[in-house]
Amino acid sequence: MLSVEADAIAEVAFEQPEEGRILIEAHKYGETGITVTDGEKEYRYTIVIYDDNGVDRAKIEPAGQP
Repeated sequence: MLSVEADAIAEVAFEQPEEGRILIEAHKYGETGITVTDGEKEYRYTIVIYDDNGVDRAKIEPAGQP
């Protein structure tokens, strides 16, 4: 299962679940959290959508990391 905290910033879906690859559809710049649930385990990440000199970018990091 895959969930996003602020779907106004981005929506996420599994693109290739067997590889753990996700698709991010960005709506605006900002930061939001996502949670991946695999059975009893939860993995939390932060997605940052930002402008990089006119190019829209997305960065994903484990939650709580710089």
